[in-house]
Amino acid sequence: MNIIRLFKQTSLWKKLPQAKLRTVLNLENFGGAELFIHDINDDGLPEFLWLQSKGIFKSDLYLNNKRLGAHIHHPPGDMFCLTATRVDGSVIWQYGTPFSEPDPYISHAGEMMITCCDIDGDGHVEVLALRKQELLVLEGNSGRLKNSCVLPQDNFAAVTTFCNTSNSSPVILVSVMADSYPPYTYGNPTLFLDKSLNILHLAEHIGSGHRIPLTDADGDGAEEALLGYQMVKSDGTILWTLDLWQGKQIDPFAQHVDQVSHFKWNGRDLFAIAGSDRLYLIDSTGVTIWSQMLPHPQYCLIGRFDSSDSRPSLFVTNRREMMHGFDLDGHETWRRMLPENWPMGKPNTLARPFHKGVPAVVWHSPDLKSQDIVVYSEAGWPYGVNGSGRLCLRFPHTGEILKPACANLPNHRPDDFGLSFSCAAYDIDRDGNEEMVIFDRRYAWIYSWPSVQ
Repeated sequence: MNIIRLFKQTSLWKKLPQAKLRTVLNLENFGGAELFIHDINDDGLPEFLWLQSKGIFKSDLYLNNKRLGAHIHHPPGDMFCLTATRVDGSVIWQYGTPFSEPDPYISHAGEMMITCCDIDGDGHVEVLALRKQELLVLEGNSGRLKNSCVLPQDNFAAVTTFCNTSNSSPVILVSVMADSYPPYTYGNPTLFLDKSLNILHLAEHIGSGHRIPLTDADGDGAEEALLGYQMVKSDGTILWTLDLWQGKQIDPFAQHVDQVSHFKWNGRDLFAIAGSDRLYLIDSTGVTIWSQMLPHPQYCLIGRFDSSDSRPSLFVTNRREMMHGFDLDGHETWRRMLPENWPMGKPNTLARPFHKGVPAVVWHSPDLKSQDIVVYSEAGWPYGVNGSGRLCLRFPHTGEILKPACANLPNHRPDDFGLSFSCAAYDIDRDGNEEMVIFDRRYAWIYSWPSVQ
């Protein structure tokens, strides 16, 4: 059966500048739904961490979701494999057994299930990972299990660490990212743990959702976390609640924080928040600079996208809706749907639109005089978009981008079954310029900017 629908590329695509393809990695059986990049073995170079997990669907909360069919039951929620590789794809260590069945597993919102930090003060990096109802602490050098604990619930899907605290002792933060068990509301609760994995504090936060940025919001030298619309210190003390939500009731499902982009401008810490029904630009004291009602702002990025404006600007995607550009004053600069891009044909099994946890990333220009671009990945093979929402860069592809036939998928988001591509921008060779890593569960393609050899 022919599963590929040809998707004609116009001459516009062919005229775009090309990124330089440096290498293609065959991820064999360990390729993951998520990629994390960090120096885990103290060699001064970053390594890749490929995660195979069901993401939020590891929780038993979803077992009765009939729309997800048999895929929510098999493989089981404790399916987990984390593989550490060098940037050339050679394996350093592996924790767990790679998934090896022919039909893809379901996974969603696993992009905060791994973090890296020297949590025990031994001078070496540990890898913290969430597996079913456990928090694992792995030795970065070897993948050896150093510590673990059973969490109160199986729906915790985000882990990060306060590495700079008032008492110099790291604090681990573990949070729910989506659906909750009673009596908690959507995106709650959040746990604060010490380096020995003892729970110090448990709390709910207003609008808690899918991202937890860390910053020193009050200038005391210690990190705080933006949990929903509240800035919280490592001991659980709430520093402030966003002014627009003080004394007001929130709909936790319809108004939670989907994405936060943190940046500095003219000495100020600013945060752009995609808040499910509203886009916010706020400062580090909890004051709203401006906000805009939008259909469903799901994701936002900050960068030097506009060559006509020296200030940063915002790129916003709505959930299965229009995309927007905004300047720092809150003025909309463009609005359009970005096109699909399937240079080797679109599988007929892709009947529904994508709904990715990370639909776009900023690729910072190697030239400070040039503009950054957004690399957009929610419409097939990724491509670059400039500050006007126009196509500006393409990524040369290889035959491996052709997606396999998947005939038995439920009527659900196809990206949850590995039928999309994801991106990560990182200076993997330490030359001062970011590379772009495009990956799926089978391969990874590494690119440099057209001007960087």
